[in-house]
Amino acid sequence: MNAISTLLQQALALHQRGKFVDAIDLYALVLAREPENFDALHLMGVAERQRGHPQAAVNWIDAALDVREEAIAHCNRGVALQDLGRTEEALAAFSRALELKRDYAMAWSNHGNALHKLGREREALDSYARAVALQPDYAEAWANQGIVLHQLGAFEEALACFGRSLALKPQQDGIWTRQGMSLLRLQDPAAALASLDRALDLRPDAADALRARGNALRALGRREEAVASYRAARAAGAVADDIDFLLASLGEMAAPAAAPASYVSQLFDQYAGHFDQHLQGQLAYATPQQLEAMLQAAGQGRVARAADLGCGTGLCGPWLRPLADELIGVDLSARMLAQADARGCYDRLDCAELVDWLGDQSELGLLVAADVFVYLGALDGLFAACRWACLPSARFAFSVESGPAQGYRLGENGRYAHSEAYVAATAAQHGWRVLTQQEAVLREEQGVPVIGHLWLLEKVLL
Repeated sequence: MNAISTLLQQALALHQRGKFVDAIDLYALVLAREPENFDALHLMGVAERQRGHPQAAVNWIDAALDVREEAIAHCNRGVALQDLGRTEEALAAFSRALELKRDYAMAWSNHGNALHKLGREREALDSYARAVALQPDYAEAWANQGIVLHQLGAFEEALACFGRSLALKPQQDGIWTRQGMSLLRLQDPAAALASLDRALDLRPDAADALRARGNALRALGRREEAVASYRAARAAGAVADDIDFLLASLGEMAAPAAAPASYVSQLFDQYAGHFDQHLQGQLAYATPQQLEAMLQAAGQGRVARAADLGCGTGLCGPWLRPLADELIGVDLSARMLAQADARGCYDRLDCAELVDWLGDQSELGLLVAADVFVYLGALDGLFAACRWACLPSARFAFSVESGPAQGYRLGENGRYAHSEAYVAATAAQHGWRVLTQQEAVLREEQGVPVIGHLWLLEKVLL
């Protein structure tokens, strides 16, 4: 064995024991003697990524690829590019690895990760399926397949994938947590709690598991334990505003004026893949159609610019499209907006908080907000911002859930309900008059009709 081979073996032994700096020193010695040694260049990049230097990793692996192309180098380059947030480039790197080696299970799995990051869930599932077909004991690929299936609302299939992954690697606290979340969506809080407790046995300070455990306990009616779990999640690093909102919905804190933006965006990012199916199928959601009928009855004409506030997946888009020369959708959830974009109804889609967004707009002739006010308590700021952004005589159609006799209330379901008196008074205060107001069944919740009101306002001079 020559000196170069000996140095490489020594470096690799150190590398495999996690002694990255020592390994890098030996790879450097190899390169001092043989600057175009592919293995030293490539492994130098791998070690740099593993010690948290992804750009250095890309540079070294690029140098290795200048010497010769190998699938493993493209794959490792892709992982470093993902660390840098350069997901499109990472996808290209994994694709090139697969061109060189079609039976490369790790490249297929990483290819799936990149597609998932880009919101291309169906394609990601195909890549994960190829990975596990090539390597049935690939626990991470099974787990990631389950995560995508969960996001698409295929909870039973997700559970099957999580089960395969956990059978192979039972010490994955994050996958026990994901399994618990899927069980919650399947209305099995007792099984969810058992799975989340397994996650917390492995990692007692896992904030996501503690928060989900609070949700499971809440569903089981174990309120005090739910509160304790939420507080533990907050202490473990969960987003404080989100946890405080959940505690407020249980009466443990004063209700904020609105749900935190982080809470809403995370909720709907997770919900995007199966939002329409869940609302229209299981919840019999009919608010968009009812708002359309109300506007038609009021003789709504075509306007130059209209905005669908909190547009979600764009359920209002098809009937709003004929009413506006320019139709804009606005939402906090990027994944929801991707679904809305696929409908092809909107001229523009903006990911933004509504009041901030309205502050930058002008000359809107029609606003619609279907099932949006359930995440807003105080309506002053929104009504004022809508007035600012609208033309004289512009119209504003929206729904609210029926609330207390006065003001508004945050319910245990994490949704706000508003009184008729509060909506009317707040609208008048900010220069809106009521054209139409009617009671309606907005959706069903566990088979029980949810009663609300539909409103149509018109901007007036103050």
